Amino acid sequence: MARKKLYIITFNFSTNFGTALQQFSLYHYLKTQGYVVEVADYRPESMKNRLYWTRLVRKSASSFVNNIIVSPVLGIRKYKFFQFDKKYVTFSKRCNSVEELAILPDAAAFICGSDQIWNPDITEGLDSGYFAEFPTHARKISYAGSVGKDVLDKTLLKELAKKVNQMDKISVREEDLYKHLYPILKRPITQVLDPVFLTSKGVYKEIMKPVKKRGYVLIYAMSNTDECVRRGKELAKRQGLKTVFIKAIRKNGTDEIIYAPSPDEFLGWMNQADYVVTSSFHGVAFSLIFEKQFYCVLSSEKRSSRLYSLLNLAGIPDRIVTNERGMIDNVIDYNEVNPRIEAERSDSKTFLNQALNGIL
Repeated sequence: MARKKLYIITFNFSTNFGTALQQFSLYHYLKTQGYVVEVADYRPESMKNRLYWTRLVRKSASSFVNNIIVSPVLGIRKYKFFQFDKKYVTFSKRCNSVEELAILPDAAAFICGSDQIWNPDITEGLDSGYFAEFPTHARKISYAGSVGKDVLDKTLLKELAKKVNQMDKISVREEDLYKHLYPILKRPITQVLDPVFLTSKGVYKEIMKPVKKRGYVLIYAMSNTDECVRRGKELAKRQGLKTVFIKAIRKNGTDEIIYAPSPDEFLGWMNQADYVVTSSFHGVAFSLIFEKQFYCVLSSEKRSSRLYSLLNLAGIPDRIVTNERGMIDNVIDYNEVNPRIEAERSDSKTFLNQALNGIL
């Protein structure tokens, strides 16, 4: 008789470092606990136009020069991510619909998360697949589900609560989402860490590709690129360092650009950096994991719940930088930060272990 499987339902086809590495980390942790695990290769029609690399190609199609540069770079990036996933993760057969997800064989549990799987702007409305909202005898668990939005209107919140409520065990990534859902559902909901924190720095160092370069500020921008670059260059000048701009198409005045790194190459560049300047949630997460001095750039003073939630949890909300607020000079003391992260990591693992109790 075949052993029962855990199926992870997440964004499994992006060329985003955070997406790929949170998938790897949740998969890796569950495997170390003795489970048979597969990532559901779920590719609904609504998501096919949301792929990061295809959107960039379409944006650049109007410019012949950009298309000549952008398309090959994104093709290389896509290939590298495919190779990384192939090396470290086992996938199910392709599922193009919720109905195909529901009949994946030998399912003991469907684990939905993490990343912004509940963000209707990404999934073109709340997608039932990312809630395991289908008839099944398997357990339905959310791990670090995220909406990725600072403001939830009443209609969205009502629909979200309905879909979440049919799950057996619920956890979310952001404090704000917890505060929105708990008064409605009035049942146990746990706030947990993003899956990347389930894996130790030691494991990431084992899989990373080492970088020879030394003495640089790593700039990783997912939004507000100009401000990230400006702050990175300012910091590098102050510290007598070079600037390395990762996963970009243009140098924007930086010293070096890393066009199409793989997730394990990203880890190498992150590990070796003297400082990190980033506007990315996972840029912040890996800065914490690798114990880096870093700054998180926001577009304005407007609240960004997922970044504030993580930095408040770590006890260092002052690492936020906006157009109006500069970079503070004090050094992050990881003797204070690490115990806070470790306590949350322990609670996150406890949630998963209890949610899966009895399956092995």
